[in-house]
Amino acid sequence: MYTSNVYTVMIASPGDVKDERYLARDVIMEWNSSHSESRKIVLLPLMWEFDTYPQMGDRPQALINKQMVERADVVIAVFGSRLGSDTGVARSGTVEEINLQFTKQRPVMLYFSNGSIDRDKFDAQQFAALQKYKSELRSASLYTEFDSSLDFRTKLANHLAKLLNDKASFKDFEGGGTNASDNEQVGEELNLSPAMQIILNLANNSTSRRVEQVSPGNTPEMIDEWESAVDTLVKNGLLKKEDNSESVVLTPLGIKIALGNTVKVTSPRASKLLFKAAKSREGRIQVLDRSNGIFMMVDNEHLIEDRKVETLAGYMGALKELTELGLLEKRGVGSYYMTSEAFRYVKEFEPLLRNVYSQSIAN
Repeated sequence: MYTSNVYTVMIASPGDVKDERYLARDVIMEWNSSHSESRKIVLLPLMWEFDTYPQMGDRPQALINKQMVERADVVIAVFGSRLGSDTGVARSGTVEEINLQFTKQRPVMLYFSNGSIDRDKFDAQQFAALQKYKSELRSASLYTEFDSSLDFRTKLANHLAKLLNDKASFKDFEGGGTNASDNEQVGEELNLSPAMQIILNLANNSTSRRVEQVSPGNTPEMIDEWESAVDTLVKNGLLKKEDNSESVVLTPLGIKIALGNTVKVTSPRASKLLFKAAKSREGRIQVLDRSNGIFMMVDNEHLIEDRKVETLAGYMGALKELTELGLLEKRGVGSYYMTSEAFRYVKEFEPLLRNVYSQSIAN
């Protein structure tokens, strides 16, 4: 176990870049997986979909500002073809969030899409307003343009790493944030059962950092094990129960421990690849670069369910994840073989993982 500081990274945007919002969250969690232990830093993504709650007493954007922007250490702002709706204070909610973050003298990372626009959803006035705003920023900021979801993901990952290494841009980064060592001794002494590890892993990879209290298992033993694991994690401060909800949410301490627990696979796609490879004749995944696209295969089965760029990016990210975790080893061009650690891992966690990832793992 290790003591770490938790920093909040708010993802701000109008409503037309939903894919990029979730990709930004993925990039943040991938940074955590690779660097949190060595840097003693945990990045906590903030998204209005999951981190705001109903409240009265002020205009909607002002309430979002209080609940999220004022907490943010970093803001990642992404624009597609829309600027957003006027708030009465700024030209859009996203612009207001950027302005507030700027007055706090905290980092704002700006991204503008150069990709194709859906004609059915195109709004000429919104696009013109966005171009005007972008033009105004040229003399007062350094922003980045991206051509596709994959291009955005790649650039953001590179920029996030550079930001966290830039002491001038974030001079109090090492000393600020929220310390995640509350209940540290309890966390260090807690012996995580396989069920606890699976629950932490699920919550950590959920967009809302929540997991259902109800067991996905189909036997009385698995149901009892799941409920007991949830209760233990709540009592030790790793999970928190929510009023009038069937779900529990990760605490900062829970996030820290989730990043270091022995359930290594951090996404349903990575789990799918691992199980498919384990069932194959050679324990091998093949990546084929053809003129009509990139294909991922186990034996003669195609694993990528569609040809969308974001789907391909997700599978390539899962392949990289498994390789970095030491569960796959690349041999030659496009051939990835399971390691002995991977076979041990699948054998140890298969009963619970099969229930947890039932939507991603085909029998």
